[in-house]
Amino acid sequence: MKEMLTDRVLAFLELEQDLLYGKIPEEKRGEYIEGSLRIGREKAGRYAGKDIFELYKQQGIAIVYHKETKGTMGVMLRGQAVMSGREKRVELYQSSIESLAANSSLGGEEGLSCEQALRIHLAHEFFHYLEFAEGKTAAEELPPVLLSRLFGRKRFGHISRCSEIAAHAFAKAFLNLSCLPNAYDYFYLIRTGKMKEEEFDRLCRRFV
Repeated sequence: MKEMLTDRVLAFLELEQDLLYGKIPEEKRGEYIEGSLRIGREKAGRYAGKDIFELYKQQGIAIVYHKETKGTMGVMLRGQAVMSGREKRVELYQSSIESLAANSSLGGEEGLSCEQALRIHLAHEFFHYLEFAEGKTAAEELPPVLLSRLFGRKRFGHISRCSEIAAHAFAKAFLNLSCLPNAYDYFYLIRTGKMKEEEFDRLCRRFV
């Protein structure tokens, strides 16, 4: 399995969850993948050798810990960034992060400690803070896709999942991880019985 967990494969798994995925021309999908990964890696390079907690302190970002997990539309959140002109904070849901760490090993891949899982989420949300601070998301740095054409007028939209791919790439590069961290989300689903390992294998092989 390890040979399939490339950045490109894991990024494709993220990209295809976008509501506008079907609007991306097939021959252009690789460009969105590589562009998103590049943006995340380049921004991580600016902070090489830095500690994530120190970065939060320097940027004035508050970290708010919640013991219980918050659910949204059936999805259990592990963290979220709340950014505005009035406040900058990242909320972390400890029980969900602890559960991820406890179920993060699969097929010979080393699992995460709670500390590692926490730092991954802090790094991921720090990338989204950078998007906010710079006034442009990774999705907006990449070309929009054509949504519709009516009476000579064209409507375009951005692929929002590109921001998530870039955030994964940022966290991997910043923390020197062995794979994009969304891999651990799939490990969690398999370990908790929400997905079969054969299904994950099949999903990955489509992009190998």
